[in-house]
Formats: sequence, structure tokens, C-alpha cells
Amino acid sequence: MAAKNLEKAIRLAIGDRRDRLLRLRKEMSVNTPELLLKELFFNARLKDKQGDYIDFIGRIFRLQEETYRLIAEKKAGVIFTSDTKQRLDNAWLNSNSGLKVYLDNYQIDGSPLNYSGVVNRQVMRAILKYYAQDNPDIETFLAVLEKIEKLAQLRNQTLIAHGHKGVTREIIEQCYPEGIKELLKLLEDLIKAVAGDLGDQYNFYKENLQEVESILAELR
Repeated sequence: MAAKNLEKAIRLAIGDRRDRLLRLRKEMSVNTPELLLKELFFNARLKDKQGDYIDFIGRIFRLQEETYRLIAEKKAGVIFTSDTKQRLDNAWLNSNSGLKVYLDNYQIDGSPLNYSGVVNRQVMRAILKYYAQDNPDIETFLAVLEKIEKLAQLRNQTLIAHGHKGVTREIIEQCYPEGIKELLKLLEDLIKAVAGDLGDQYNFYKENLQEVESILAELR
């Protein structure tokens, strides 16, 4: 992701260029879930232009994961532990007995859902399915996220996850027949609805991430 490339560029650069990258790191250190979504979206667009479709799929997976989390917090009122936000807050969960019963009975491929540890994509998906029963907005968001579920599953078959499968544009478009252009439009509309207009914050990442990519290319 962007932070990894920035750190790599800092290690390789010297002189004024390194000073510029250090200042950039400081400017980009202010982060929010909304900014993270916008950064992931721009990175996905960039990877498409570069033809790097394994990393493209990785960005789509992370974008889906973080969108689940943001909707859970903003639209469903889910409370995560205050330290890492990686687990459900026990007091909050115990006060929502209906959700707890739903999760206890939720199964994935015949196996019970483990929601007591780190909250992964499948746990957040199950939580949103519960709240979507009485919330049309969440139901709409969930329907959009379900449209890219095959891409998330594809990611799990690749080298960046648990498998060895390669990824091409054609393979992606088998999973999303409308094509990558329409996929990116779908995600852009989703992000605007969940995290607000891409606006100046998005342009900030766009310009600076392009600079990092350019510097890395020169240093290689």
C-alpha cells in the first residue's frame, strides 16, 4: 500500500529528495477510516492502469473489508474495542442480545462463525446482514458489497493470500462481467455514499502517491 511504498522510497532516497519524502510522510500521517477508503480506491485505479492485477485485487479486498467496518460503525452503531478496534466490545455485544443470538446461529459453509476474536470480513458481513433486516440503507450498501464478493474470493486464491492463482484483467472480468471500468464507478459511488465526496482529500493522496511511485521508479 501507499505507506509501504513511501517507506521504501525513503530508504532508497538521499539528500533533498529524502527530505521531501520525510515531509510527505508527516503530511500523510493524519488518517481516518474515510481517508483510508479513498486511498485504497485511488491505489486500485493506479494498479489497474499499471496492469498489476494481483495488487488490484488486493486493494479491492481491503476496500471491501474497510467499507464493511465503516458501515458497521457509522450506520449500525457497532462498537469495537477502544485500543485496536480489532474486536467487538463485549459490553456492547452483550447489550445486543438479538445480534448475539444471530451470530451464534450464523454458519459459513456449515461451520459456526467465530466472532470472539479478531473481527474479519466475514464477521462484519454477518453483522451487517443482521442490521439490514430493519435498515434499508444498510441493505443497499450490503447489496453493493455482495456484488464484489467473487473478487474477494478470487483474492484468497492468489499469491497475496492463501493460493497460487495468477490474475489477469480477463479473470477479473469473469468475476465481474460488467468490466473494471464499471467496477471502479460502482466503488466510487459507494465511497461517496459512505465516506463523503472524494474531493480535496482524495486529490491530496492522488498527487502525492503519484509522486512516490515516480520517485520509486527512478530509484529502482
